[in-house]
Amino acid sequence: MRRVKGFTLTEVLIVLVILGAVAAIVVPQFTEAGQNQREVSVQNTLQTIRGQIQLYRMQHGNKLPDLTNGWTALTRASTFGNSQQNLGPYLHVPPTDALNGLDNVTDGTGDFPAKSACGFIYDYNGGKGTGSIYATDGGERCVAGNGRFGDRDFLAF
Repeated sequence: MRRVKGFTLTEVLIVLVILGAVAAIVVPQFTEAGQNQREVSVQNTLQTIRGQIQLYRMQHGNKLPDLTNGWTALTRASTFGNSQQNLGPYLHVPPTDALNGLDNVTDGTGDFPAKSACGFIYDYNGGKGTGSIYATDGGERCVAGNGRFGDRDFLAF
């Protein structure tokens, strides 16, 4: 008599339950790590942008770059005072918000559009703002508030 070796249905089900339990523990950690990496990327991007805004401001007689119509003020060379001397570019490419993939800038002094259309919020106010810039998450609105991530608010790092 020939004997066939293999696993019983019960043994296979036990292994599947164990694998499912392990996956339920491990997968959320990978998802959270991805979100944390996006937040770190946004922090680094904002730090770079803020530094370049301040440099632009120092080199252009305390004038803020107008980013509300695009990143041209920081991505192209400019002049101030001595027209023989080129200043910038301050950024090589327009930055992108790692949380929602957008690169547009909204003036932070008016009503904000839905976050689906908002990458960064910039306090420009016709050149009279503070020059602060924030990133938005993928939530419902770009609203100014306490600046804490996770409160359907902008990121204030």
